[in-house]
Amino acid sequence: MVSAIVLAGGFSSRMGMDKGLIQFRGKAMIQRSLELASELADDIIIIANKEGYEQFGYPVHHDILKEKGPIGGIHSGLTHSNTAHNLVLACDLPMLNADFLQFLLDQCSEEDLIVVPRHGDQLEPLCAIYHRDCLLLIEKAATSSDLSLHGFIQYNKVKFIDIDENMPYYSPYLFRNVNTIEDLHALERISDED
Repeated sequence: MVSAIVLAGGFSSRMGMDKGLIQFRGKAMIQRSLELASELADDIIIIANKEGYEQFGYPVHHDILKEKGPIGGIHSGLTHSNTAHNLVLACDLPMLNADFLQFLLDQCSEEDLIVVPRHGDQLEPLCAIYHRDCLLLIEKAATSSDLSLHGFIQYNKVKFIDIDENMPYYSPYLFRNVNTIEDLHALERISDED
């Protein structure tokens, strides 16, 4: 069994509005993540610190450790999860696809603590699998002065899954995230061209 922890986004300071609820091709961005998660996960948890996410019909939890960024969201998700393995998805990756996520899950074995996609020198810790057994490690990192997920990954046992253009589900936009309105419009144009 696997749970999906969907992170609704933090302060969205560059976007200027709640990132998870902003429309992408006619639906809230988080809805796309939830639809993908529903194809793959037995349980779905939304981590959100703003109102409006109950409308999607899944349990919504706030950060337990406040103002810790994505690492705080993962901490809260793992705390509320009932399964060993957890697929963590940021809400602002609208070009992800179910085939890739299934591939990622297929690479995860029982003993893997953290499974992170890597393309070139780029790591994707907000589209990754975290075992509940790393909860205390996450909590320690979230209460330290370094809240960087990349820093956390650097100092812990991680299985990296290399992603390249030869894979059937690959797209150069697979991990393109949305931080600004300009990013949103650019991805909508790309999506419309496909």
